[in-house]
Parts: sequence; structure tokens; C-alpha cells
Amino acid sequence: MEVWRAIPAALFGAGGIVAVLVAMAMARDRRGATHLTVATTGLVVLIVVAGLTLAVAGLLPVLVGWGMVFLLAMALLAMMHAH
Repeated sequence: MEVWRAIPAALFGAGGIVAVLVAMAMARDRRGATHLTVATTGLVVLIVVAGLTLAVAGLLPVLVGWGMVFLLAMALLAMMHAH
């Protein structure tokens, strides 16, 4: 894998792990949330992040990968600010 693909994929994966944790924390804070709800939320977000990380690593153009890294960073900032 080329370095210019590996770097955005690694950054997206690291940001994705944080997104999974934030999504699980937000699910836990909802009224009436059960352990199953929190675990399901974490699993769904993890599967989506894993698929998108693989797409950034191999399928998408490099510029699109960097754009996705930027969008994930902005989404994380918004989620953490709202929380």
C-alpha cells in the first residue's frame, strides 16, 4: 500500500475508534438506554467505520480519502461539542 493511501486510512481508522466511543457514550446517555442498545450502536458504527477505512485504503481516490478524514474530524468536533 502506498504511503499516501496509508496515512489517511490510519487517520480515518483512529478517528473512527473515537467516533465509536462517542456514539456509544451518546447512546448510553439517552433515556431508557439498555446495555444492548449501547452495544448495538457501537457495533454498527464500528462496522461502518471499518468499511469506510477499507474504502479509503484501497478503493477511493486519495483526495476523497483526505476529504473523508476532514469530514470525520469535523463530525467528531461537532459531536463532542454537542455532548
